Amino acid sequence: TVEILTNSLSNFPGAIVAISHNIDFLDQIGIERSYIIQNKKLVLMNGVPHDREIFYQEILSRLTKHEK
Repeated sequence: TVEILTNSLSNFPGAIVAISHNIDFLDQIGIERSYIIQNKKLVLMNGVPHDREIFYQEILSRLTKHEK
């Protein structure tokens, strides 16, 4: 289940690369850096999932710039 996976990953002592649309999950496993794929490039985000307001503003800002 997701709960077992979350508990296992949050207690894992090494590095984890996680790809998910579920921000609660990413927050629960302790993600410290977030990236977004934009224009076929990996871009470091300003903020991590638990800083939801900054995180969402960053995503919206990048999507808006890309649409222009």
